Amino acid sequence: MLNKRSLFNFSEFELIEIFSKKSCLKNSHKIIVPPGDDAFVGKIGDTMTVVTTDTLTENTDFKISWYKKFFYAKHFNLNYKQLGIKLARINLSDLFSMGAVEPLWAVGTFILNSSVSKKNVLDIFYSIKNELKKYNCHIVGGDISKSKELSFSLTLIGLLKKYKKPIQRNTFNIGDYICVTGTLGDSFAGLKILQNPKYMKYSKLKDIKYLVNRHLYPTINYKNISPIMSYITSLTDISDGLYKNLELMTTSRKDVVIKIDLNKIPVSNQLKNFCIKNHLNYHQIAISGGEDYEFLFTISPYYINRIKNKKNVSVIGQITANTNKSTNQIKIENLCSNISFKSYDHFI
Repeated sequence: MLNKRSLFNFSEFELIEIFSKKSCLKNSHKIIVPPGDDAFVGKIGDTMTVVTTDTLTENTDFKISWYKKFFYAKHFNLNYKQLGIKLARINLSDLFSMGAVEPLWAVGTFILNSSVSKKNVLDIFYSIKNELKKYNCHIVGGDISKSKELSFSLTLIGLLKKYKKPIQRNTFNIGDYICVTGTLGDSFAGLKILQNPKYMKYSKLKDIKYLVNRHLYPTINYKNISPIMSYITSLTDISDGLYKNLELMTTSRKDVVIKIDLNKIPVSNQLKNFCIKNHLNYHQIAISGGEDYEFLFTISPYYINRIKNKKNVSVIGQITANTNKSTNQIKIENLCSNISFKSYDHFI
């Protein structure tokens, strides 16, 4: 998210809520997971089909100037292939957020202009193709047009594996533990560095490279959760920041309060070093920064021992009953007074 000034008098999430509620749901018995979750799930015959889409847009998600800087190309491995890799991964993340999904097909749209060459465009295309090929997913169509700003969209279609049900973001139970994969906040710090090179001045180059690459090349930790999928009660990916994704989990669950221990949110040493050198609060970045694409999930207390020593998985909180009918459904323990909860929004 590059723009600091809002161009609209409404938020991205307000529109998503309106679109989801107003969607035409004919043949509703065939709709398993309606619009509003990480992906749509519909039933075709005996098969559950999963559909998701995402977009990378110039001056909102990336700047063309990044790809023309020698320093960025040398130290951050930044080239046009990166756009394709990231576009594929953020869509795969949404698809896998619905559970045991097998990606099958992809349809893409490229909005182009004269700022990119034929080679640049082919680099983006082949990087998408190669990233999807790792999951036996294939590009089967798309569209090309032109505009003043570049834009690249991808729609993925997959199937839920036989005898498996979709896992939604709100299907947790009271008493379940809240877990995340990987570390949080790295991507947002990497974006700040790309936006403003002043942040490189006081930090070590190895820390800078790590954080920037976490933004440019998000990690899909599906292998971490795949073996424990049968124990997971709810699932989503952290694309909008941890706090916002927790809010989305409670939208239709007024019966719960989510309790999170701030000190248990996993933070990389690179982010800590970067924040200390630049007088930033790494807790703030970890809880509010977007585009981590790590998985946020809940697991029954009966199976919590199955993941306690699992690499790259952290238990950060628990689902409790909302006995007082509180409107504040997210409680952060060990919270500092100077932390605010701003979430990732493409319109801001």
